[in-house]
Order: sequence, then structure tokens, then C-alpha cells
Amino acid sequence: MHARFGAGNGTTLPFAAAHEPNTDTHVELIHHDRERFYELIEDGASVGMLIYERNPSRTSITHAMIRKDRRGRGLGSVLMAGALDHLYANNSNVLVYCDSVAQFLVRHPEYRSRLHPAAQRLVLEGGGSSEPTSHPAEHRP
Repeated sequence: MHARFGAGNGTTLPFAAAHEPNTDTHVELIHHDRERFYELIEDGASVGMLIYERNPSRTSITHAMIRKDRRGRGLGSVLMAGALDHLYANNSNVLVYCDSVAQFLVRHPEYRSRLHPAAQRLVLEGGGSSEPTSHPAEHRP
């Protein structure tokens, strides 16, 4: 069994109606505000994570991942949609430095409105991230 990263100290979030888990297992999306990440839990095990950096004017998504053995079931969309909805509801200007999230936004244009205007333009121009992802630490807000 895979451990949970957040040790149970986060807030469980509701799923976006269009991206509810399509699985017979129990799936939860947990926001760990102090540690700045979202964690996707399936049957008690951590299966995905979306990591972000935050400053007073914006939130920068730096990484998103789903465990390799859990891919291909829509869990990445559940994670990304839930995180973007939550950030949007909390008035965050979102920038994307993660290619996986940028690809999600190309496939789901309804989520582009949740981005900072500069990030919206970049997604429209080719689905790339807001900045190169090779060294995310160099691109912190």
C-alpha cells in the first residue's frame, strides 16, 4: 500500500460535476494548503498530486502527476479539474509551469478562464506551459 503524503491534515474538496471519478473505488481530493499541494486519494492510497507555489498576486502550478499504475482512468482530469476549480473559487491568478496541466487545458478549454490572462494566451497559442519546465525553481513567482 502506498502512503499518503499529507498525513491526513488537509481539507477534502468536492469534485467538479463534469469530472467526477469514473471508478468503482473511493476517490477523494485533498487540499494541503500549508504544504501547497493537492492530493488524489483512491481507496486510502495516494495516487496523484498537483504541486503549486503561491505569492500574493498569483498561484503557479509547477507539477502534476498520477501514479503510473493508475493512469488511463481519468484520475488526472479529476485532480486537475478539482484543483483548478478550487484555485478559481479562491480568486487565484493561475500560471501553469506543468506540461501535463497545459495539455489538460488544451483538451478542456472550459478551464482556461481559470488562468491568468498571460497563461490563457500561451495555451491558445500551442498548449505550452507558461514557462519552460526544465528547472521550475528558476521560475518561481
